[in-house]
Amino acid sequence: LQQLDVDFVKCVHNLSCEVDKIAILHRKITKYISEKSKFAEKRMRYYLNIGTNMGDRKGNVAQAVAEIAARFSAEVVQSAPFESEPWGYESENRFINVGVALDSEKEPQEVLGELHGIEVAMGSACHRNADGTYADRIIDIDVIAIDDMEIDTAALTIPHPRMEQR
Repeated sequence: LQQLDVDFVKCVHNLSCEVDKIAILHRKITKYISEKSKFAEKRMRYYLNIGTNMGDRKGNVAQAVAEIAARFSAEVVQSAPFESEPWGYESENRFINVGVALDSEKEPQEVLGELHGIEVAMGSACHRNADGTYADRIIDIDVIAIDDMEIDTAALTIPHPRMEQR
């Protein structure tokens, strides 16, 4: 936004700047502000799935839940743990999963970044093998739903496209 503002001011002060360029910059700024205001000051309920099938599985889940509570300064409500077979690949290691709900005023992309940060900090940088197939993991945190919101971007699809399988 700051760069758009600078470009807009430079363009307006430069008499040789085309009116079309001013209009395009204005639309970009307006769109950016509109997108930001959708989430401003609104607490949203995030529904997550946390899964692990490596190492101390119960400890991994407990650590992930504690990290989420700390990073979001939020009370975290979680389901009882349940076991499941790996989905989308073969492994002898069963998953332990918990469903989690938390309220946050953070934007979905920011929440996603924080959750990926937790995964990386716990040692689960990648959930796929070199050939693209799924792999065992220390921790996997998926955003399943956010209130009644629908999002479809390259980084985040809400509701989660495989929500029923999670």
